[in-house]
Amino acid sequence: MSDSFTETTHTTWFQRIGKAFKGIVIGFILFIVAFPLLFWNEGRTIKQTKSLKQTESELNLAKCDEINQDFESKPVYMTGDAKTEEMLEDDYFPVSVNGFKLRRNVEMFQWVEEEHTETKRNIGGSEDTVTTYTYSKQWVDHPIDSSSFKETLGHENPSWDFDGGEVEAKTGTLGAFMLTKSIIGKMTWFEPLKVKEPKAEEPVEQPAQPAVSTPEEQTAPNKPATEPAAPETPAVEEAPAAPETPAVEEAPTTPETPAVEEAPAAPETPADDDPFDNPSQTTAGETSETEAAAPIADNAPVTTQTAAPTAPVEDSAPIATSLKDVPQGYVYYNGGFYRGNPRQLSVGDVRVTFEYIPGSGTISLISGQQGDTFAPYQTKYNQIELVERGVVSPEAMFKHAHNANAMICWALRLAGFLMMFFGLKMILEPLKVLADVVPFIGTIVGMGTGFIAFILAAGLSLITIAIGWVYYRPLIGIPLLIAGLVFLLMPFFRGKKAAPQPSVPFEK
Repeated sequence: MSDSFTETTHTTWFQRIGKAFKGIVIGFILFIVAFPLLFWNEGRTIKQTKSLKQTESELNLAKCDEINQDFESKPVYMTGDAKTEEMLEDDYFPVSVNGFKLRRNVEMFQWVEEEHTETKRNIGGSEDTVTTYTYSKQWVDHPIDSSSFKETLGHENPSWDFDGGEVEAKTGTLGAFMLTKSIIGKMTWFEPLKVKEPKAEEPVEQPAQPAVSTPEEQTAPNKPATEPAAPETPAVEEAPAAPETPAVEEAPTTPETPAVEEAPAAPETPADDDPFDNPSQTTAGETSETEAAAPIADNAPVTTQTAAPTAPVEDSAPIATSLKDVPQGYVYYNGGFYRGNPRQLSVGDVRVTFEYIPGSGTISLISGQQGDTFAPYQTKYNQIELVERGVVSPEAMFKHAHNANAMICWALRLAGFLMMFFGLKMILEPLKVLADVVPFIGTIVGMGTGFIAFILAAGLSLITIAIGWVYYRPLIGIPLLIAGLVFLLMPFFRGKKAAPQPSVPFEK
């Protein structure tokens, strides 16, 4: 069932003109800011490119297990196993793990408002806007203020307990070198962390010995050795006999102790109905140890022997938790924590998951060597420090860095162009609104102003980029500047056509 709300607003022609003229101010600001953004972006890109090339040309291949003083203050490349001994703990939940980073992800099941707008222009310049607000429940990783909803009744979101967070190790090693905070900060290869619920404390029962718990046996420690063996043989004379000796008197004796001293071992002989299958033949040393332990086990009122510490978490589980430390209202669920009923979702349910970067793993590093640690290598323009997971060649690392630099460059170029385009469009918007008295004419004027804004934005963006290149690289910037001027003046060239020559009258 859809949950939506529709609202229709009417805007007069004069109201539209007022908004259009106010938009000129915002459009002018966007248009002006686009120029320094585009110029700065070209300089940033060129400086980063030169810095990467300089570092690549001066790079030294080094080993991480030894400190080579010849590479001091020089750029080095090395690969090895990065390690940290730190245990990272979450601020709110009982989660700890050995790693370089620990991240907490928090999501709440909330109401989300979505808008869909349709506009209809009327003759006379007025405008009718139909806005449909659709409400749905979704998992969102940030708080949504339901008080700003168009329809708040029945769409209230509860308060947000806490945001996601990240904990970072302060120290680490790469062979003989110490890792810096800058290098650890560049590690981004998070892995899911499954939180395991700790096992409840359970008593560990010791083997009961009903045969030795009788008062008669406790009060007669020096009973003849033939008595405990009686249940095993029909004849009393043959009961103490052992397969190793023919004499009856030697049956209870051992090579190390006399028969009299062996008598206390009788209480340890299990009865036929003993549920524990304890071996009956022990050495003299083992017998003496069990004799010392027997009186403790025989004290019926004392049962503290069954107490045991918390069951340890498996070695594969990278966490340490305690049931009493879980925040109120949360329970262990699906490798994380949950507040609410996961089988019946409702607004306000919260789920918390974790990610981490293991405390041991192979990395590849390009940085400047400073004693037994590192510092970003300072080139003529920028500082260079590259970190990647696994064994990555220096050529591949520089290629990745150049690609990332190019992506940032084009993203900022597009942002500058769009700022200039929409700024010019807002500046020209009053012309369209004035022509909207007749909607058909307003549409034509709007297409014309949009085309003009596009041409001007494209030409001015190219010129700005070219000026930046002229400043940093004249050989490339000058041809680009010429191309920008041609693109900017292209509409004027196309508008000029050769005027028709006047016809010459026929002369005889």
